Amino acid sequence: MPSSTAPATAALDPAGLEAVLEVMSTARAMRHFHPDPVPDEVVTAMVHAATRAPSGKNAQPWAFVAIRDEAVRREVGALYREAWYETMPQTMQHPTEKEWELRGRRDWEYLANHMGDAPLLVLVCYVPQPHDSMPDAPSAEESAGSLYPAIQNLLLAARAYGVGGCLTTVHQAREEPIKRLLGVPDEVETVALIPMGYPLRSFGPVSRKPLAEVGHWDRWGVVMGG
Repeated sequence: MPSSTAPATAALDPAGLEAVLEVMSTARAMRHFHPDPVPDEVVTAMVHAATRAPSGKNAQPWAFVAIRDEAVRREVGALYREAWYETMPQTMQHPTEKEWELRGRRDWEYLANHMGDAPLLVLVCYVPQPHDSMPDAPSAEESAGSLYPAIQNLLLAARAYGVGGCLTTVHQAREEPIKRLLGVPDEVETVALIPMGYPLRSFGPVSRKPLAEVGHWDRWGVVMGG
C-alpha cells in the first residue's frame, strides 16, 4: 500500500526551491547581447544540463554544436539572415497588430540581422538512433518529446548563469549549407539554433496569463487561483 507520507528527499530545501522557481519565472527570451564571450566552463555546464533532460526510452537522440569562432558565427548569421528574409513576412507593421506584437516582430528582425553578433550559437541536432532505420521510426519532429526538454534545460541553466538566449528554427531554410559549414553528418537533422550571451536587457519576471485563465481543478471550468 503506498505511503501517505512523501519521502524526505522528494523536495529541495527552501532556498534551492526558491532559486529554481526564480530561474523559471525570469527566463525570458533574449536577443540582444553584450559582445563578451561566455566562458567555456559555463558553456560546458549549460550543455551538460541539457543532457540531463528526460528522454524517451533513454535514447538521448541529441547533439549540441557550440559555435564560438567569430568567423564561423558570422557565416552562420549570414545564412540565418537569408533564411529569415526568405521565409518570414516582410511587412513589419500591420494595422491589426497590437503594440506587443509589433515589438516582438522588431526583435525578430533585429535578431535576423545580428545573429552572427551573438558571442555563442548553439546548434541543437537530432541524431538518428539504431532503431531509426525501421520504416516507422520517428523523425526529429516526432522526437520533440526528448529534444525540446533538453533545449529548455539549456535555457534554464543559461539563466542560472546569467546568460540569455532564445529558441529559433528559421535556420532550417538554410540547413544544408549550415551543416556543410559545421561538418554535421548528412544523416543528422538540425532542430534549433540558439543565440546566447550576456543580455543587454534585464531578465523577467515574464508576463503571462493569470493562472485562473489556464488552470482547472479536476474538470474544465473549476479554475485555479479563483
